[in-house]
Amino acid sequence: MERNHKGPAARAALDTHKFVTLAYLPRSPDLNPIENLFKKLIRRLEVIYVDPAKESVDLEEFEADVKQVLLGLEEDGGIAELARSMPRRCADVVKADGGPTKY
Repeated sequence: MERNHKGPAARAALDTHKFVTLAYLPRSPDLNPIENLFKKLIRRLEVIYVDPAKESVDLEEFEADVKQVLLGLEEDGGIAELARSMPRRCADVVKADGGPTKY
C-alpha cells in the first residue's frame, strides 16, 4: 500500500500544479528558521557586546539582553522578514539541488 503523499492522487496534483520536488530532503541551514534567527540574534548581540562595559556580565543580564534583542527583531520586522524569505530560500535550495546557497 502506498502512502497518501506518494500515491497516484498526490503525483497527479504535483503534475497539475507544476510543483517542483527534490528527490531527497535537503539538510540546508537555509531552510531552518531557527538557524536564520540565531544569525540575526548573534549579529545584534555582537554590536551590544563591543561595549567594554559588557565585557563581564552575569547570566541574568545576558538573558535580558537576548530577550531585548528578540523583542527588537519582532518589533522591527526582522522575524517577519525571515518568514517572508522562506519561499525565496526554498526556490534557491531547489535551484542548487539541495546544495549550498548564497545565504
